[in-house]
Amino acid sequence: MSLARGKFGIEFDPLRDEERPSGRGILIGAAVLVVLVSFAATLVNRLRARTAGNPDAGAAVLAEAPRPAPSALPAPPLSPAVPPGKALLEERPRVVRNLLMRLTEAERDRDLSRQVETIELLRAQPGNPTADIDHELVKRLGRLNFRWMFGGGGSPWTAEVTPRKGNSAARIAKEQGMTVAALLKLNRWRNVDEMRPGSPVRVLNRPNFTLVVHRRSQLAELMLDGKLFKAYELARPSRAAPGFYRTTDDPTRQFARLGLSFSPADFSELSLFLLASTPVLVAEY
Repeated sequence: MSLARGKFGIEFDPLRDEERPSGRGILIGAAVLVVLVSFAATLVNRLRARTAGNPDAGAAVLAEAPRPAPSALPAPPLSPAVPPGKALLEERPRVVRNLLMRLTEAERDRDLSRQVETIELLRAQPGNPTADIDHELVKRLGRLNFRWMFGGGGSPWTAEVTPRKGNSAARIAKEQGMTVAALLKLNRWRNVDEMRPGSPVRVLNRPNFTLVVHRRSQLAELMLDGKLFKAYELARPSRAAPGFYRTTDDPTRQFARLGLSFSPADFSELSLFLLASTPVLVAEY
């Protein structure tokens, strides 16, 4: 590059300012060059790996063209209500898909009432479109109902009463149509002596329980006010003849006589709800 000498002997570049290469342009050019070199190195490495032991494979690598990305959206994720390996959401009716997504959202928000309501709606769909996951839905419904009733946050089945002086836990339980065991669990008492006159007591609001035993499926459904509250699996097939029974003051002996066998944990839980004279319906199916 030749320099011109100007006034006072100062040398200068005769090129105009717009003709001079800018520093920004040099940086961009260098970046592009680095990318091209990196791409070429990657291609060479692929050629070496693919052509090892197969000289004709190089042409196949060069002939490969980039595949366009698929335009279809990915399949929606499985709802927690759908066990792995079962049907995808997209394979179900639209109303069921919406309810399953609603169930997922309610679980994320820890909204017990919305989860229970959504499962009941899913099981009530005509044509039984959730038959393959009904067992999972029933198990989840039972866990949710039990947690909702005894979780301490209030539920549709609970109320509060204020005992007067002289009232006993047994009397309050009898007036409310519930067991003393349920009264203890609702209030998280170790024994009935923890009840204090004038202090609010949580109770079940005159619950209407019925136990429906299905001999063929070996399942006992605890119904509350006509809705499924929780289901329990029989430990052994029932020997009871189909018909209508009522529980007695000693459900352990009566269940043994009817051939109804439950695990110790399930029987302990059922004992929270079953009063003397609770209806028991044994069905063949």
